[in-house]
Amino acid sequence: MAPETLSLAGKVAIVTGAGREPGIGAGIASALARNSAAVMVNYVSDSTTPKAAALAERLRNEYGARVATVQADITTPEGAAKLAEETLKAFETDHIDILVNNAGHNLPGSTLEAPLEDIDKQFSVNVYGAIRE
Repeated sequence: MAPETLSLAGKVAIVTGAGREPGIGAGIASALARNSAAVMVNYVSDSTTPKAAALAERLRNEYGARVATVQADITTPEGAAKLAEETLKAFETDHIDILVNNAGHNLPGSTLEAPLEDIDKQFSVNVYGAIRE
């Protein structure tokens, strides 16, 4: 590690919406792992499971990082709780130091023309997912 690089050794991080590479979440997870943080890669869909696993494996191999994955839907209280619990368990710790709320949902087209259920989904991920206990 270069001397000007921030050391995150001993820190535990969660990155939501990090299961796809290339992607912003995967890039953030990579930066955290490169700087020695233990990183939980969170994703939501079954189809992303192999991609999240491949990302975790790459980060372990490239940086010697402690990396785990968890499929959890942050739009539900149960999913948010699962994410926290699995992170604490995976890294055998009682705390989480860094939370990157990267997961997001985008509306196709104009918000003014979007059905209410699409707007609800966007708020569930982008707003409530970030503040759920």
